[in-house]
Amino acid sequence: MALNQRFGSVFVLLLVSSIWLTSACGSSDSGVAPADVIGSLDVDVALDTGSPQSADINGVEDQGAAPEDGGAVDVPVEPGGFGWPCIENSDCDSGYCVDTVDGPVCTKTCFEDCPPGFACRAVMNTYPDVVFICVPVGGSQCLSCEGDFECGGGRCAEGPDGNFCQIACPESGCPEGFTCNEDTQTGLEWCYPKSGTCTCLDHQIGEERLCQKSNDFGTCYGAETCDPNQGFVGCDALEPLGEDCDGIDNDCNGVVDDLLGPIEPCALSVEGVGSCGGIKVCKGTLGWVCDAQSPEVETCNLNDDDCDGSVDEDFKTGDVYTDDNHCGACNASCSLGFPNATAVCDATKNPPQCVVESCDPGYYQLNQYQCVPDTTALCQPCTLDEHCVVDGAQCLELEDGTYCGKPCENASECPVGYGCDDGQCRPENNACSCSATSTNLSKACEV
Repeated sequence: MALNQRFGSVFVLLLVSSIWLTSACGSSDSGVAPADVIGSLDVDVALDTGSPQSADINGVEDQGAAPEDGGAVDVPVEPGGFGWPCIENSDCDSGYCVDTVDGPVCTKTCFEDCPPGFACRAVMNTYPDVVFICVPVGGSQCLSCEGDFECGGGRCAEGPDGNFCQIACPESGCPEGFTCNEDTQTGLEWCYPKSGTCTCLDHQIGEERLCQKSNDFGTCYGAETCDPNQGFVGCDALEPLGEDCDGIDNDCNGVVDDLLGPIEPCALSVEGVGSCGGIKVCKGTLGWVCDAQSPEVETCNLNDDDCDGSVDEDFKTGDVYTDDNHCGACNASCSLGFPNATAVCDATKNPPQCVVESCDPGYYQLNQYQCVPDTTALCQPCTLDEHCVVDGAQCLELEDGTYCGKPCENASECPVGYGCDDGQCRPENNACSCSATSTNLSKACEV
């Protein structure tokens, strides 16, 4: 039976605000029923039954009574019960999900009394019936809006973070977290958030949002925190400063140490070596650093190590490399490639080259680049002492001709098959053409 049939004319419907609900007979993703099912009817209930207010409306008893001692009843919220957070009507045992300042919650049907902060209102059920449910007082407070028509009898006011619904101050006082203030332009009183913004209410305590600090140097961004009594506080953005060389984006333009200015010269010096010049460059947390190379003792490497303006000057004569260890070029050492000899750099050659300066004992200089064993000079054909390349060697007259000897002091200094005679190594058989290497050799003879 429809409510208006059960109670006849004992109630009067007064249009006060627009409460958007989903009918117990249907639901949608948004939790809001089609307008032709719910409509925008919000009515006060006045019943004159002549009996105590304990009637059962749609099978649900009135649960708004307080204990006899006046204390509050602390009843835990059960899933689907009154106050349970919801998205759709189907989430609620009563089949009704209503919007509140703290988000949508499940409500209950009522006769007249509802918990504090709620009022018993009639809303359209299946046409033409209505149903009575507990709805939040000023339920549209702080809901975003574009016009007064969206605020259920309140007004759509401009706030610091956009347009939000405001309700007129009720006699019972504004909802928790709100204060009643007069609009100086209209003289009317409205409920304002204590925080000054509808984006920072009691249920949003501790939430953060982007904030910024700006001055002539730039804009720095950070985060600030919701305090329902003060609004968003504690912006941790840096104060923009002139850019410095410290590895920090002081002016918050997205670039660290983007410094432009005159080039400042600098130098690094090492006592007794030299001084190298450069310029100061920013190295972040290291600050300003001189980029000059550190002066070093000159080495042959095609670089000006001591920064005196000359390259490898210690190893050259003019522009030519004449050092014995760098002859003609860096690292071309005369100590390499000359066995049994001592070589030096000959700067008269173009380019300079290493040549034999002296041979080791037991060797003689065959040419500018070789030292060979001096025994190879023995028995070389000659006509004069000067033809014998070994120092001190004489041109000896032997049985088979004239041949070079080798200076000696005793036979131990001569090869096998040679003896030391008059300070010269000579063949024991007195012939150079007949030796161990020429056995069975024949020559003409006569008797």
